[in-house]
Amino acid sequence: MNVYFYELNSKTARADLAALEQSLKSSPSVVSTRLLQSLEQEGLFLLIVEAKEKPALLLPENCRVWSFTSPA
Repeated sequence: MNVYFYELNSKTARADLAALEQSLKSSPSVVSTRLLQSLEQEGLFLLIVEAKEKPALLLPENCRVWSFTSPA
């Protein structure tokens, strides 16, 4: 299982990542999603996605992405 982190820091970050989350929920490779809000920085949100493979997405501008998997 792979984990993808989508970070966005903007006035519309919450809405942008929530829309991205909704589109991901229909993907058969996506197992789970979770949207988090920073406790320290206003406007900073993180969407965590567990998926079998990296989703092909049109990302919001300035969205940073990290990809992780369990070590072998």
